Amino acid sequence: ITNNFDGQGLSLGLFNQCLGQGSLQPLLLSYRNTNAAEFKTFFTSAEYTSINSMLTAWGGTASILSKAVPMSNQYQSDYSSLDDPDLVAADQGDIFSKATVSAKNQKSVAWATAPLYSGSSFRSAWKSALQKMSGSPAYISIQIASANAIHKKALGYMTSYGFTTLPAYLFLFDIIVQNGGLSSTILSQYNTWVKANKSASENARLKKLLALRLVLVVSEYRADVQSRKTAIIDGTGSVHGSGRNFAKEYCVGT
Repeated sequence: ITNNFDGQGLSLGLFNQCLGQGSLQPLLLSYRNTNAAEFKTFFTSAEYTSINSMLTAWGGTASILSKAVPMSNQYQSDYSSLDDPDLVAADQGDIFSKATVSAKNQKSVAWATAPLYSGSSFRSAWKSALQKMSGSPAYISIQIASANAIHKKALGYMTSYGFTTLPAYLFLFDIIVQNGGLSSTILSQYNTWVKANKSASENARLKKLLALRLVLVVSEYRADVQSRKTAIIDGTGSVHGSGRNFAKEYCVGT
């Protein structure tokens, strides 16, 4: 669990899904909609009313008998809140309103800053409740379903664009987790480059994809995204200012 240090309201769970990017609400809604009675047990009456109101404002009401929010739909977008809305508009070729896309998410963030925190610190009751909830078997299953949606999208890129190595899979997986994905415009530019550079190594092709994807990222986040992705591609480097060597950390080759 992570607090609002990054302006995302709350980050929680296996991939630190957050309110600010709208990646946490679908998981919470899925749990609420399919395990309503259990969901309530983790919160006091006032806490439940508060979090349920936030979820209803974001995703609407739902019967306890309704289906879960499909995790397969969660990662359909190829963009994220790290992207510049004007650049996304150009990439999409149509009008893109950041206010329209993020308004619901920002309402969730605003909700979190009221009951969850005292200053910048978690209120202990809320932190404990959310941690216990996220460790329940039912919520773990929902997180795994969400992870599988990322996995399938990453495998789709692997198959479609001829990547075969572990670093390629991890890079593409992380592109989805942190940045949403790769738009059709970026993939078209990549294909054009590959045709002109047929002998390029997989490492070079991954770094070309990264360079194309970085264009959309807001300038203040670009260096951090670049260092994180480059570390994944090369197996060593800096991730959020921390030196990493993945082969040694995880006892795997590339």
